[in-house]
Amino acid sequence: MTSIKLIDFKPTHTQLADELLQFYNKQTWIHADEFIALAVKKWITEHKKTEQQILKLLQLQGVSPKYSCILGFCFEFGIGLRRRNPTSAFQFYQHAAANNDGFALVQLGKFYRFGTSVPFNHLKAVELYQKSAVLGHPQGALKFSRYVSKPKEIFHYHNKAADKGFKKAQCEMVRWCMLGEATLKDKHMSLRWLLRLSRNNYQEEINLRKFLRMIFMNKKSRN
Repeated sequence: MTSIKLIDFKPTHTQLADELLQFYNKQTWIHADEFIALAVKKWITEHKKTEQQILKLLQLQGVSPKYSCILGFCFEFGIGLRRRNPTSAFQFYQHAAANNDGFALVQLGKFYRFGTSVPFNHLKAVELYQKSAVLGHPQGALKFSRYVSKPKEIFHYHNKAADKGFKKAQCEMVRWCMLGEATLKDKHMSLRWLLRLSRNNYQEEINLRKFLRMIFMNKKSRN
């Protein structure tokens, strides 16, 4: 009887880079920067690679706009580097933003807002956040909500970002529904948002539970 030899198919460099890119893009729609950095590092470890290998792998993909944002992120947070390089990060983000990458626009806005590697420019930051929000990126919507004055408009942007899965925005929706500042108080809706949050290991959910407990305790003390 002829034995069948099993072939161990390993992903090519491009396939691995694309897999990481897909994972990274998903994280940018769900988590804030610090959580994204931790998630990417965890992904690298789980795939038994070093940060330096992954950075080199991404750089080998050339100057494709789709890799510019993740390269910018690696340089901003020092993934695969001895130290962070905000100047190179800014250049990569610019390249990605020129191709309407919503998250790259948010990161550029942050650079202008804090004057990192570029002169401080508050108006430019707001403009970039707004453009990202118009493109439909949840982080852009949440960032831009800080610069609108009417509560209903703020609620609109928070709701828009939360619907797309951004955890911080979902936390804001719980607060809106509990406090009822821009909409009717809806405890059932706030619990639904909490359930969505609880499906993910998210520290903000723990803070929210403390926040909600404090509200209920204050109400009891008044009664």
